[in-house]
Amino acid sequence: MFESMSDAYIEQIRILIAHGADVNFRSKFGYTPLLNAVIGSEYKTALALLEAGADPELLDTHERSVIDQVKSMHDRQGGEGYGAFINALKERGYLDPSY
Repeated sequence: MFESMSDAYIEQIRILIAHGADVNFRSKFGYTPLLNAVIGSEYKTALALLEAGADPELLDTHERSVIDQVKSMHDRQGGEGYGAFINALKERGYLDPSY
């Protein structure tokens, strides 16, 4: 699951999630599938992972979370599904509603 964090594989990712894939798996650098999806601007994938219980507050080995990454890339509002992902973070209380 960790290697396929691309919106091009969203259906396969959903199948993996449905079959119990660990959405909070960490690489040796502490990266999670959610962090990989956000770094790659794969927001449909990020939303699917978030909806499946991925924790956006987990820190990598550099003490950065998905929330930190989103805030640092605020000017990079590209990628299909960006708005839906940001709204989901707001609805869950991870981002201020004014963000």
